Amino acid sequence: MGVVLNPGTEGGQTFNKFKELAIDDGTINFDVATDKNEGDSTPGGFFFKKVLGQRLKLNVNENLTARLSSATANEFYNGQVVGLEANSSEKATTNTEARVNIASGKIVDVARTDGTDKGGVGVFVNYGQVNNSGTINVEKDSSANSNAVGIYAVNGSEVTNNGSVNVSGEHSIGLLGMAYRVDTTGKIVVDEFGTGAVGQGTVNIVNKGSVDLDGQGAIGMFAKNNKAGTTFTNAVALNDTTGVITTTGNKAVGMAGEEATLTNRGTVNVNGQTGTGMFAKSNSKIENDGTINIASSTSATETNIGIFTEDQKYSN
Repeated sequence: MGVVLNPGTEGGQTFNKFKELAIDDGTINFDVATDKNEGDSTPGGFFFKKVLGQRLKLNVNENLTARLSSATANEFYNGQVVGLEANSSEKATTNTEARVNIASGKIVDVARTDGTDKGGVGVFVNYGQVNNSGTINVEKDSSANSNAVGIYAVNGSEVTNNGSVNVSGEHSIGLLGMAYRVDTTGKIVVDEFGTGAVGQGTVNIVNKGSVDLDGQGAIGMFAKNNKAGTTFTNAVALNDTTGVITTTGNKAVGMAGEEATLTNRGTVNVNGQTGTGMFAKSNSKIENDGTINIASSTSATETNIGIFTEDQKYSN
Protein backbone atom coordinates (compact mmCIF):
# COMPACT_ATOMS: atom_id res chain seq x y z
CA MET A 1 0.00 0.00 0.00
CA GLY A 2 1.54 3.32 -1.06
CA VAL A 3 0.84 6.94 -0.28
CA VAL A 4 0.81 9.46 -3.12
CA LEU A 5 1.04 13.16 -2.34
CA ASN A 6 -0.03 15.52 -5.09
CA PRO A 7 0.42 19.31 -5.18
CA GLY A 8 -2.66 21.34 -4.40
CA THR A 9 -3.89 24.47 -6.13
CA GLU A 10 -5.98 27.38 -4.91
CA GLY A 11 -6.59 30.72 -6.51
CA GLY A 12 -4.24 29.86 -9.32
CA GLN A 13 -1.37 29.15 -6.89
CA THR A 14 0.30 25.74 -6.60
CA PHE A 15 1.23 24.40 -3.16
CA ASN A 16 3.96 21.78 -3.47
CA LYS A 17 6.45 22.52 -0.66
CA PHE A 18 5.06 19.91 1.72
CA LYS A 19 7.16 17.41 3.67
CA GLU A 20 6.79 13.73 2.86
CA LEU A 21 8.55 12.24 5.88
CA ALA A 22 9.14 13.12 9.54
CA ILE A 23 11.91 11.46 11.55
CA ASP A 24 12.61 11.71 15.29
CA ASP A 25 15.82 9.87 16.24
CA GLY A 26 18.01 8.13 13.72
CA THR A 27 21.22 8.30 11.72
CA ILE A 28 21.66 9.93 8.32
CA ASN A 29 24.87 9.28 6.39
CA PHE A 30 25.78 11.68 3.59
CA ASP A 31 27.78 9.21 1.51
CA VAL A 32 27.42 11.07 -1.79
CA ALA A 33 28.26 14.69 -2.58
CA THR A 34 25.21 16.82 -1.86
CA ASP A 35 24.07 20.26 -3.03
CA LYS A 36 21.06 21.92 -1.36
CA ASN A 37 20.14 23.41 -4.75
CA GLU A 38 19.40 19.91 -6.05
CA GLY A 39 15.88 18.83 -6.88
CA ASP A 40 14.03 16.49 -4.55
CA SER A 41 14.56 13.54 -6.89
CA THR A 42 18.16 13.23 -5.64
CA PRO A 43 18.97 11.71 -2.22
CA GLY A 44 20.28 14.99 -0.83
CA GLY A 45 17.53 17.09 -2.37
CA PHE A 46 14.86 14.77 -0.99
CA PHE A 47 16.32 14.88 2.53
CA PHE A 48 16.65 18.65 2.71
CA LYS A 49 13.39 19.53 0.94
CA LYS A 50 11.04 16.69 1.82
CA VAL A 51 12.15 15.40 5.23
CA LEU A 52 11.44 16.98 8.61
CA GLY A 53 14.09 15.58 10.94
CA GLN A 54 14.96 16.11 14.59
CA ARG A 55 17.17 14.35 17.14
CA LEU A 56 19.27 12.95 14.28
CA LYS A 57 22.91 11.99 13.96
CA LEU A 58 24.17 13.52 10.70
CA ASN A 59 27.42 12.05 9.38
CA VAL A 60 29.00 14.06 6.56
CA ASN A 61 31.16 11.58 4.67
CA GLU A 62 31.20 13.51 1.38
CA ASN A 63 31.22 17.19 0.45
CA LEU A 64 28.10 19.25 1.11
CA THR A 65 27.33 22.53 -0.67
CA ALA A 66 24.74 25.16 0.27
CA ARG A 67 25.36 28.14 -2.03
CA LEU A 68 21.85 29.50 -2.16
CA SER A 69 20.18 32.64 -3.44
CA SER A 70 17.79 34.43 -1.11
CA ALA A 71 14.95 33.40 -3.44
CA THR A 72 15.83 29.71 -3.04
CA ALA A 73 16.30 30.12 0.71
CA ASN A 74 12.87 31.76 1.00
CA GLU A 75 11.20 29.13 -1.15
CA PHE A 76 12.59 26.01 0.50
CA TYR A 77 14.48 26.86 3.70
CA ASN A 78 12.50 29.50 5.64
CA GLY A 79 14.81 32.19 4.36
CA GLN A 80 17.87 30.61 5.94
CA VAL A 81 21.18 29.69 4.31
CA VAL A 82 22.52 26.91 6.54
CA GLY A 83 24.68 23.96 5.57
CA LEU A 84 23.47 21.55 8.26
CA GLU A 85 20.92 22.05 11.02
CA ALA A 86 20.59 19.67 13.97
CA ASN A 87 17.70 20.27 16.35
CA SER A 88 16.82 17.92 19.17
CA SER A 89 13.30 17.11 20.41
CA GLU A 90 11.27 16.83 23.59
CA LYS A 91 12.07 13.11 23.65
CA ALA A 92 15.75 13.85 24.28
CA THR A 93 17.39 13.50 27.68
CA THR A 94 21.00 14.34 26.71
CA ASN A 95 22.76 16.37 24.04
CA THR A 96 24.29 13.23 22.52
CA GLU A 97 21.08 12.43 20.65
CA ALA A 98 21.46 15.17 18.01
CA ARG A 99 24.87 15.30 16.33
CA VAL A 100 26.76 16.58 13.32
CA ASN A 101 29.98 14.78 12.45
CA ILE A 102 32.06 16.07 9.53
CA ALA A 103 34.71 13.62 8.37
CA SER A 104 38.33 14.49 7.73
CA GLY A 105 38.97 15.79 4.22
CA LYS A 106 35.32 16.68 3.59
CA ILE A 107 34.08 20.21 2.91
CA VAL A 108 30.89 21.99 3.93
CA ASP A 109 30.67 25.07 1.67
CA VAL A 110 27.97 27.65 2.49
CA ALA A 111 27.17 31.10 1.07
CA ARG A 112 24.24 33.36 0.31
CA THR A 113 24.84 34.19 -3.33
CA ASP A 114 23.18 37.61 -3.39
CA GLY A 115 24.19 40.60 -1.31
CA THR A 116 22.53 41.04 2.10
CA ASP A 117 23.52 41.46 5.73
CA LYS A 118 22.40 37.89 6.41
CA GLY A 119 25.45 35.73 5.82
CA GLY A 120 25.24 31.95 5.83
CA VAL A 121 25.76 29.52 8.70
CA GLY A 122 27.91 26.43 8.24
CA VAL A 123 26.37 24.27 11.00
CA PHE A 124 23.62 25.06 13.52
CA VAL A 125 22.99 22.83 16.53
CA ASN A 126 20.32 23.09 19.24
CA TYR A 127 20.87 20.76 22.23
CA GLY A 128 23.35 18.56 20.43
CA GLN A 129 26.99 18.04 19.53
CA VAL A 130 29.16 19.06 16.59
CA ASN A 131 32.45 17.36 15.79
CA ASN A 132 34.24 18.86 12.81
CA SER A 133 37.29 17.08 11.43
CA GLY A 134 36.83 18.49 7.93
CA THR A 135 36.58 22.01 6.52
CA ILE A 136 33.72 24.47 6.91
CA ASN A 137 33.81 27.42 4.49
CA VAL A 138 31.22 30.19 4.89
CA GLU A 139 30.83 33.21 2.59
CA LYS A 140 34.12 32.41 0.86
CA ASP A 141 33.34 34.13 -2.43
CA SER A 142 34.04 37.45 -4.11
CA SER A 143 31.20 39.31 -2.33
CA ALA A 144 30.99 37.91 1.19
CA ASN A 145 27.86 38.78 3.14
CA SER A 146 28.12 40.05 6.71
CA ASN A 147 27.09 38.35 9.97
CA ALA A 148 28.01 34.85 8.85
CA VAL A 149 28.80 32.04 11.33
CA GLY A 150 30.91 28.92 10.94
CA ILE A 151 29.38 26.81 13.74
CA TYR A 152 26.44 28.16 15.77
CA ALA A 153 25.63 26.23 18.96
CA VAL A 154 22.86 26.90 21.50
CA ASN A 155 21.01 25.42 24.47
CA GLY A 156 23.19 22.77 26.04
CA SER A 157 25.24 22.11 22.92
CA GLU A 158 28.91 21.16 22.68
CA VAL A 159 31.25 21.87 19.76
CA THR A 160 34.70 20.49 19.01
CA ASN A 161 36.56 21.75 15.97
CA ASN A 162 39.47 19.51 15.01
CA GLY A 163 39.46 20.70 11.41
CA SER A 164 39.22 24.10 9.72
CA VAL A 165 36.56 26.80 9.98
CA ASN A 166 36.96 29.64 7.47
CA VAL A 167 34.49 32.54 7.50
CA SER A 168 34.41 35.80 5.54
CA GLY A 169 32.21 38.87 5.85
CA GLU A 170 32.05 41.80 8.24
CA HIS A 171 30.99 41.07 11.83
CA SER A 172 31.14 37.33 11.21
CA ILE A 173 31.96 34.69 13.82
CA GLY A 174 33.90 31.45 13.55
CA LEU A 175 32.50 29.48 16.53
CA LEU A 176 29.47 30.96 18.31
CA GLY A 177 27.98 29.54 21.49
CA MET A 178 24.95 30.80 23.41
CA ALA A 179 23.47 29.20 26.53
CA TYR A 180 19.93 29.58 25.18
CA ARG A 181 18.56 30.08 21.69
CA VAL A 182 17.15 33.49 20.79
CA ASP A 183 14.14 33.48 18.43
CA THR A 184 13.51 35.84 15.51
CA THR A 185 11.78 38.37 17.80
CA GLY A 186 14.76 38.53 20.16
CA LYS A 187 13.11 36.44 22.87
CA ILE A 188 15.23 33.94 24.82
CA VAL A 189 13.80 30.44 24.48
CA VAL A 190 14.17 28.68 27.84
CA ASP A 191 14.38 24.88 28.15
CA GLU A 192 12.51 24.35 24.89
CA PHE A 193 12.89 20.55 25.01
CA GLY A 194 11.30 20.12 28.43
CA THR A 195 12.55 19.44 31.94
CA GLY A 196 13.84 15.97 31.08
CA ALA A 197 16.54 17.32 28.78
CA VAL A 198 19.50 17.67 31.14
CA GLY A 199 22.02 20.46 30.63
CA GLN A 200 19.98 22.99 28.69
CA GLY A 201 20.99 26.59 29.26
CA THR A 202 24.71 25.93 28.87
CA VAL A 203 27.15 25.89 25.96
CA ASN A 204 30.71 24.66 25.44
CA ILE A 205 32.79 25.42 22.33
CA VAL A 206 36.32 24.07 21.82
CA ASN A 207 38.81 24.75 19.05
CA LYS A 208 41.60 22.22 18.50
CA GLY A 209 42.05 23.05 14.81
CA SER A 210 42.07 26.33 12.90
CA VAL A 211 39.58 29.20 12.81
CA ASP A 212 40.27 31.90 10.20
CA LEU A 213 38.32 35.10 9.56
CA ASP A 214 39.14 38.01 7.24
CA GLY A 215 36.23 40.41 7.78
CA GLN A 216 36.20 43.70 9.62
CA GLY A 217 34.82 43.35 13.15
CA ALA A 218 34.93 39.56 12.98
CA ILE A 219 35.29 37.31 16.05
CA GLY A 220 37.07 33.95 16.11
CA MET A 221 35.21 32.44 19.08
CA PHE A 222 32.31 34.05 20.94
CA ALA A 223 30.52 32.63 23.99
CA LYS A 224 27.53 34.23 25.71
CA ASN A 225 25.64 33.18 28.80
CA ASN A 226 22.08 34.46 28.48
CA LYS A 227 20.59 32.25 31.20
CA ALA A 228 19.33 34.44 34.00
CA GLY A 229 20.65 33.86 37.50
CA THR A 230 23.75 31.90 36.48
CA THR A 231 27.47 32.66 36.19
CA PHE A 232 30.26 32.57 33.62
CA THR A 233 30.56 28.78 33.98
CA ASN A 234 27.44 28.31 31.83
CA ALA A 235 29.13 29.49 28.62
CA VAL A 236 32.65 28.23 27.94
CA ALA A 237 35.00 28.87 25.03
CA LEU A 238 38.36 27.08 24.91
CA ASN A 239 41.10 27.50 22.33
CA ASP A 240 43.03 24.34 23.17
CA THR A 241 46.76 23.69 22.86
CA THR A 242 46.58 22.77 19.15
CA GLY A 243 44.05 25.49 18.33
CA VAL A 244 44.97 28.44 16.12
CA ILE A 245 42.66 31.44 15.69
CA THR A 246 43.63 34.00 13.04
CA THR A 247 41.89 37.27 12.17
CA THR A 248 43.11 39.56 9.39
CA GLY A 249 40.38 42.19 9.24
CA ASN A 250 40.46 45.46 11.16
CA LYS A 251 38.63 45.77 14.51
CA ALA A 252 38.54 41.99 14.82
CA VAL A 253 38.71 39.94 18.04
CA GLY A 254 40.25 36.51 18.53
CA MET A 255 38.08 35.39 21.48
CA ALA A 256 35.17 37.24 23.07
CA GLY A 257 32.65 36.54 25.81
CA GLU A 258 29.72 37.96 27.76
CA GLU A 259 29.30 36.45 31.23
CA ALA A 260 31.42 33.61 29.89
CA THR A 261 34.63 31.70 30.53
CA LEU A 262 37.35 32.27 27.92
CA THR A 263 40.52 30.17 27.96
CA ASN A 264 43.37 30.31 25.48
CA ARG A 265 45.89 27.47 25.62
CA GLY A 266 46.76 27.66 21.93
CA THR A 267 47.58 30.53 19.58
CA VAL A 268 45.60 33.66 18.72
CA ASN A 269 46.87 35.74 15.80
CA VAL A 270 45.44 39.24 15.34
CA ASN A 271 46.87 40.48 12.04
CA GLY A 272 44.62 43.47 11.32
CA GLN A 273 44.52 46.93 12.86
CA THR A 274 42.60 48.07 15.97
CA GLY A 275 42.20 44.41 16.91
CA THR A 276 42.03 42.56 20.23
CA GLY A 277 43.30 39.10 21.14
CA MET A 278 40.80 38.37 23.95
CA PHE A 279 37.88 40.51 25.11
CA ALA A 280 35.29 39.89 27.81
CA LYS A 281 32.61 41.74 29.76
CA SER A 282 29.58 41.22 32.02
CA ASN A 283 31.29 39.27 34.82
CA SER A 284 33.30 36.99 32.55
CA LYS A 285 36.50 35.11 33.29
CA ILE A 286 39.59 35.22 31.04
CA GLU A 287 42.55 32.86 31.27
CA ASN A 288 45.52 32.95 28.89
CA ASP A 289 47.95 30.04 29.08
CA GLY A 290 48.85 30.23 25.38
CA THR A 291 50.22 32.73 22.88
CA ILE A 292 48.62 35.92 21.57
CA ASN A 293 50.34 37.50 18.57
CA ILE A 294 49.33 41.08 17.82
CA ALA A 295 50.29 42.99 14.67
CA SER A 296 52.20 46.24 15.11
CA SER A 297 49.81 49.17 15.29
CA THR A 298 50.04 51.81 12.58
CA SER A 299 48.18 54.36 14.73
CA ALA A 300 49.33 55.94 17.97
CA THR A 301 45.75 56.48 19.15
CA GLU A 302 43.95 53.34 17.93
CA THR A 303 46.24 50.53 19.00
CA ASN A 304 45.97 46.77 18.95
CA ILE A 305 45.29 45.13 22.32
CA GLY A 306 46.32 41.72 23.59
CA ILE A 307 43.71 41.25 26.33
CA PHE A 308 40.92 43.61 27.38
CA THR A 309 38.37 42.95 30.10
CA GLU A 310 35.80 44.99 31.98
CA ASP A 311 35.97 42.42 34.77
CA GLN A 312 38.45 41.43 37.46
CA LYS A 313 38.51 37.68 36.77
CA TYR A 314 41.69 37.43 34.70
CA SER A 315 44.79 35.22 34.86
CA ASN A 316 47.77 34.96 32.54
